[in-house]
Amino acid sequence: MPAALLALVLVVLAGWLGLRAVRRDGRAGPAPGGRVAVPAPPPVAGSLDRSALARVLGPPEDDLPPERFSERVDGADLALRRAGCLRIVAWREDGGPVPHDLELYVFGTPAEAAAFLAGRGAPAGADRAVTGGTVLLAVGRCAVLGIPDDPAAAADLGRELPRALRDPLRRAGCTGDAR
Repeated sequence: MPAALLALVLVVLAGWLGLRAVRRDGRAGPAPGGRVAVPAPPPVAGSLDRSALARVLGPPEDDLPPERFSERVDGADLALRRAGCLRIVAWREDGGPVPHDLELYVFGTPAEAAAFLAGRGAPAGADRAVTGGTVLLAVGRCAVLGIPDDPAAAADLGRELPRALRDPLRRAGCTGDAR
């Protein structure tokens, strides 16, 4: 019993000393003022700065990690995960000239987002297209589907979405790789 108690005390002491050696600036030793600085956790896969999107789109109706893709994309969840999709965020837009659903697919790389759009009918290398009544838009590692209530309004939505979303998507962190 005393040996177990001594081992517990040593483990706690070693952990405390280890934490005191972590500083935000990366140097060894206690943080200024004697406070223990704990490093921030790594970002969640597929995470974005949602405030940049919320200013334009409001709060999403769905924000799904890979294990919940089946709630939104019936039967395509495994294919999306294999294609590198890290997150699906969805909004419903009833205001404005073209009521529509908006789905944002966050990938690990711009190449994965471009491949997703190509698989949906966008011409190779295109960062936007209107096909089959759906608007397709790519900004870096993010792919957007705009699905108007009236497929005949897809061309109008195709002009509106790129203007409205390109800058907010860039500010949200869609440029560059997530991996």
